[in-house]
Amino acid sequence: MDGKQSSTNKTGYDIRWKTLRYLNEIVDLIQEFKDEADLPFFNKGTVKDFTKFIILHEDGVGYTLHKDDKVIGFIGGYYSQYPFDDTIVTLNEVLWFVTKEERGSLYAIRLLKKFLTHGEDVAGVTFTNQEQLNSYSLDKVLKKNGFRQIERNYVRVN
Repeated sequence: MDGKQSSTNKTGYDIRWKTLRYLNEIVDLIQEFKDEADLPFFNKGTVKDFTKFIILHEDGVGYTLHKDDKVIGFIGGYYSQYPFDDTIVTLNEVLWFVTKEERGSLYAIRLLKKFLTHGEDVAGVTFTNQEQLNSYSLDKVLKKNGFRQIERNYVRVN
């Protein structure tokens, strides 16, 4: 099976390659996450446009996680040149959201692993971690999958 095919099972969970069909559900899921994480900057129109870019652009990589045909997760990113060496291409995760009930589940991990299959043919994968939402567990998952922390991200609201 190539990295873009859906993977389904008898539990009602499945992972599907990016498509505009689920755009509104993905944006609603991100809105829920925004409210939970208390993100300081959020514009629903911008989020929708950016998610649409990932879905439509040839360098975009995205998957939705479904339970009983309802979107409960999304992971998305894009390929780009590495800013410190333009001979290197990386896959950059920019959106990874899973409903609170499914966060840390086997299926959330499978969603991550599906995304990572696209990083196997390039120099590396970059990942962003929202620290205020169970980051310790995510740190363990990322480290188990070969990641190491190289920087932290801070925000100041003016």
